[in-house]
Amino acid sequence: MKHAVKTLAISFLILVVLYFAYGIFFLERVLPNTYFASINLGGKKIDEAREIIDKSIDSYTQSDLTFVLGKQQILVKPTGLGVEFDKEMSVKSVLSNNESSNFIKEQIKKTKALFFKEQIQSYYTVDNEEFDEFLDSVIGKFERPATNASITFSTGGPQVSASRDGVVVDKIKFIDDLDSRLDVLSTFPISLNFVQDQAAVSDLGAEKALEKVRSLSNQTVVFNYKYDSWRFSNQKLFDLLKFEPEGFGDDLIQLQLGQSPILVKDIKKTAAGKAQLLVTLDEEKVDKLIEDISVSVNQPTVDATLEVSGNKVTRFIPAQDGQVLDAAVLKKLLLDKISIESISQDKVISIDLPVKVTKAKIANQEVNNLGIVELLGTGVSYFAGSIANRI
Repeated sequence: MKHAVKTLAISFLILVVLYFAYGIFFLERVLPNTYFASINLGGKKIDEAREIIDKSIDSYTQSDLTFVLGKQQILVKPTGLGVEFDKEMSVKSVLSNNESSNFIKEQIKKTKALFFKEQIQSYYTVDNEEFDEFLDSVIGKFERPATNASITFSTGGPQVSASRDGVVVDKIKFIDDLDSRLDVLSTFPISLNFVQDQAAVSDLGAEKALEKVRSLSNQTVVFNYKYDSWRFSNQKLFDLLKFEPEGFGDDLIQLQLGQSPILVKDIKKTAAGKAQLLVTLDEEKVDKLIEDISVSVNQPTVDATLEVSGNKVTRFIPAQDGQVLDAAVLKKLLLDKISIESISQDKVISIDLPVKVTKAKIANQEVNNLGIVELLGTGVSYFAGSIANRI
């Protein structure tokens, strides 16, 4: 019995010494069974691991990723997708496997490293604009997205343009596969699968919107200011409208690609043919309309001015009141007057432009008190008997 206890004690002591030596050896080294990009970094010194990670990322960014679409192959470098690797953060991810703020957890992690493989993912971000550009310009060439029923304006007036189903690349699977490749710096080809893309708005779903547009197209909107007026009807009024399917944007899903969120359409969330077509005023187009009107209305304030040289008036500038169109007030008036949900029965909708007027500091009358109304012109007369240099 004593011999067994002694053997057990010696064995335990040996294990403690070995574990202590293990901890000392890996104090400045990467834990065993730690992999980055399928490379075993276990036992490597920190500088060695950093060099391997840097070279792996440099090599990978110069390599082509392969996307297979039927018989087509698309080759693109990671940078062409807007992908940017962070070497320093990738190194920190590897080294963080050695550390823990909790002593017990740190020892458990070190013990597990002796028996289990740990794959450390690369650290990267994605530029959303560049990634979207790749999806649209490269992948988009092979797609035929669904077209929702909408409203167009022709010589015969508003009419429904037919819906059409289509086929698109399964973006959710594509992003999931791409993420798994980028995590481990893999160039293994990615197969792109087509899925059916169904129109959310059918021809029938656009009928209610058509009725509203027809009612609106029979009206004329007139903007008035003093003696000027601006008239909008038919095509001009139609051009201010925006058409969107009911629940627009509800079928978007946020995925994670590296450290960056990516928004894509989830085909499964599209209510095929069940959505109504919604029609509203396009506020961006309304803003542009108001901006165009303001160019004609706005004018600077000009004070009446006399320029005198000696005893003679050489120049006369009449006063002009300044005026500025209040764009915010006009936009509210327009949105209130032209309500798509409650279309007015009036054939003509008249809106007086809200214009802010700034009076000239010196009124014409004050100048007129000096006996000057306006300067018609200047010149020099050489007629016999004329006063020299007469204006």
